[in-house]
Amino acid sequence: YDEEKASPDVGVKRLEGYIAWLKERNARGFLGEFGVPRDDPRWIEVLDRFVAKLKAEGIGGTYWGGGSWFGENHLSMDAAKDGTDRPQMAVMQKYLVK
Repeated sequence: YDEEKASPDVGVKRLEGYIAWLKERNARGFLGEFGVPRDDPRWIEVLDRFVAKLKAEGIGGTYWGGGSWFGENHLSMDAAKDGTDRPQMAVMQKYLVK
């Protein structure tokens, strides 16, 4: 986080150009993959703000790193070996389409 000079809105800021591009073209968007490391809670806040912005703009997307084949990759959202959810899951569940 510090090495990337990240801030809570780094993900939202990275979306700005894409959102502007979509609006200029009156187009709909979709992000095929996004993710954050689970080993620093500051990234979880980045994820929350990022997904909230996607939802507010009507842009769909998928989280990268789901499934047991990712193992202990720090971006993986797959449940821990003890069955507990990863921190990214709580954020993603807030934004599930019901």
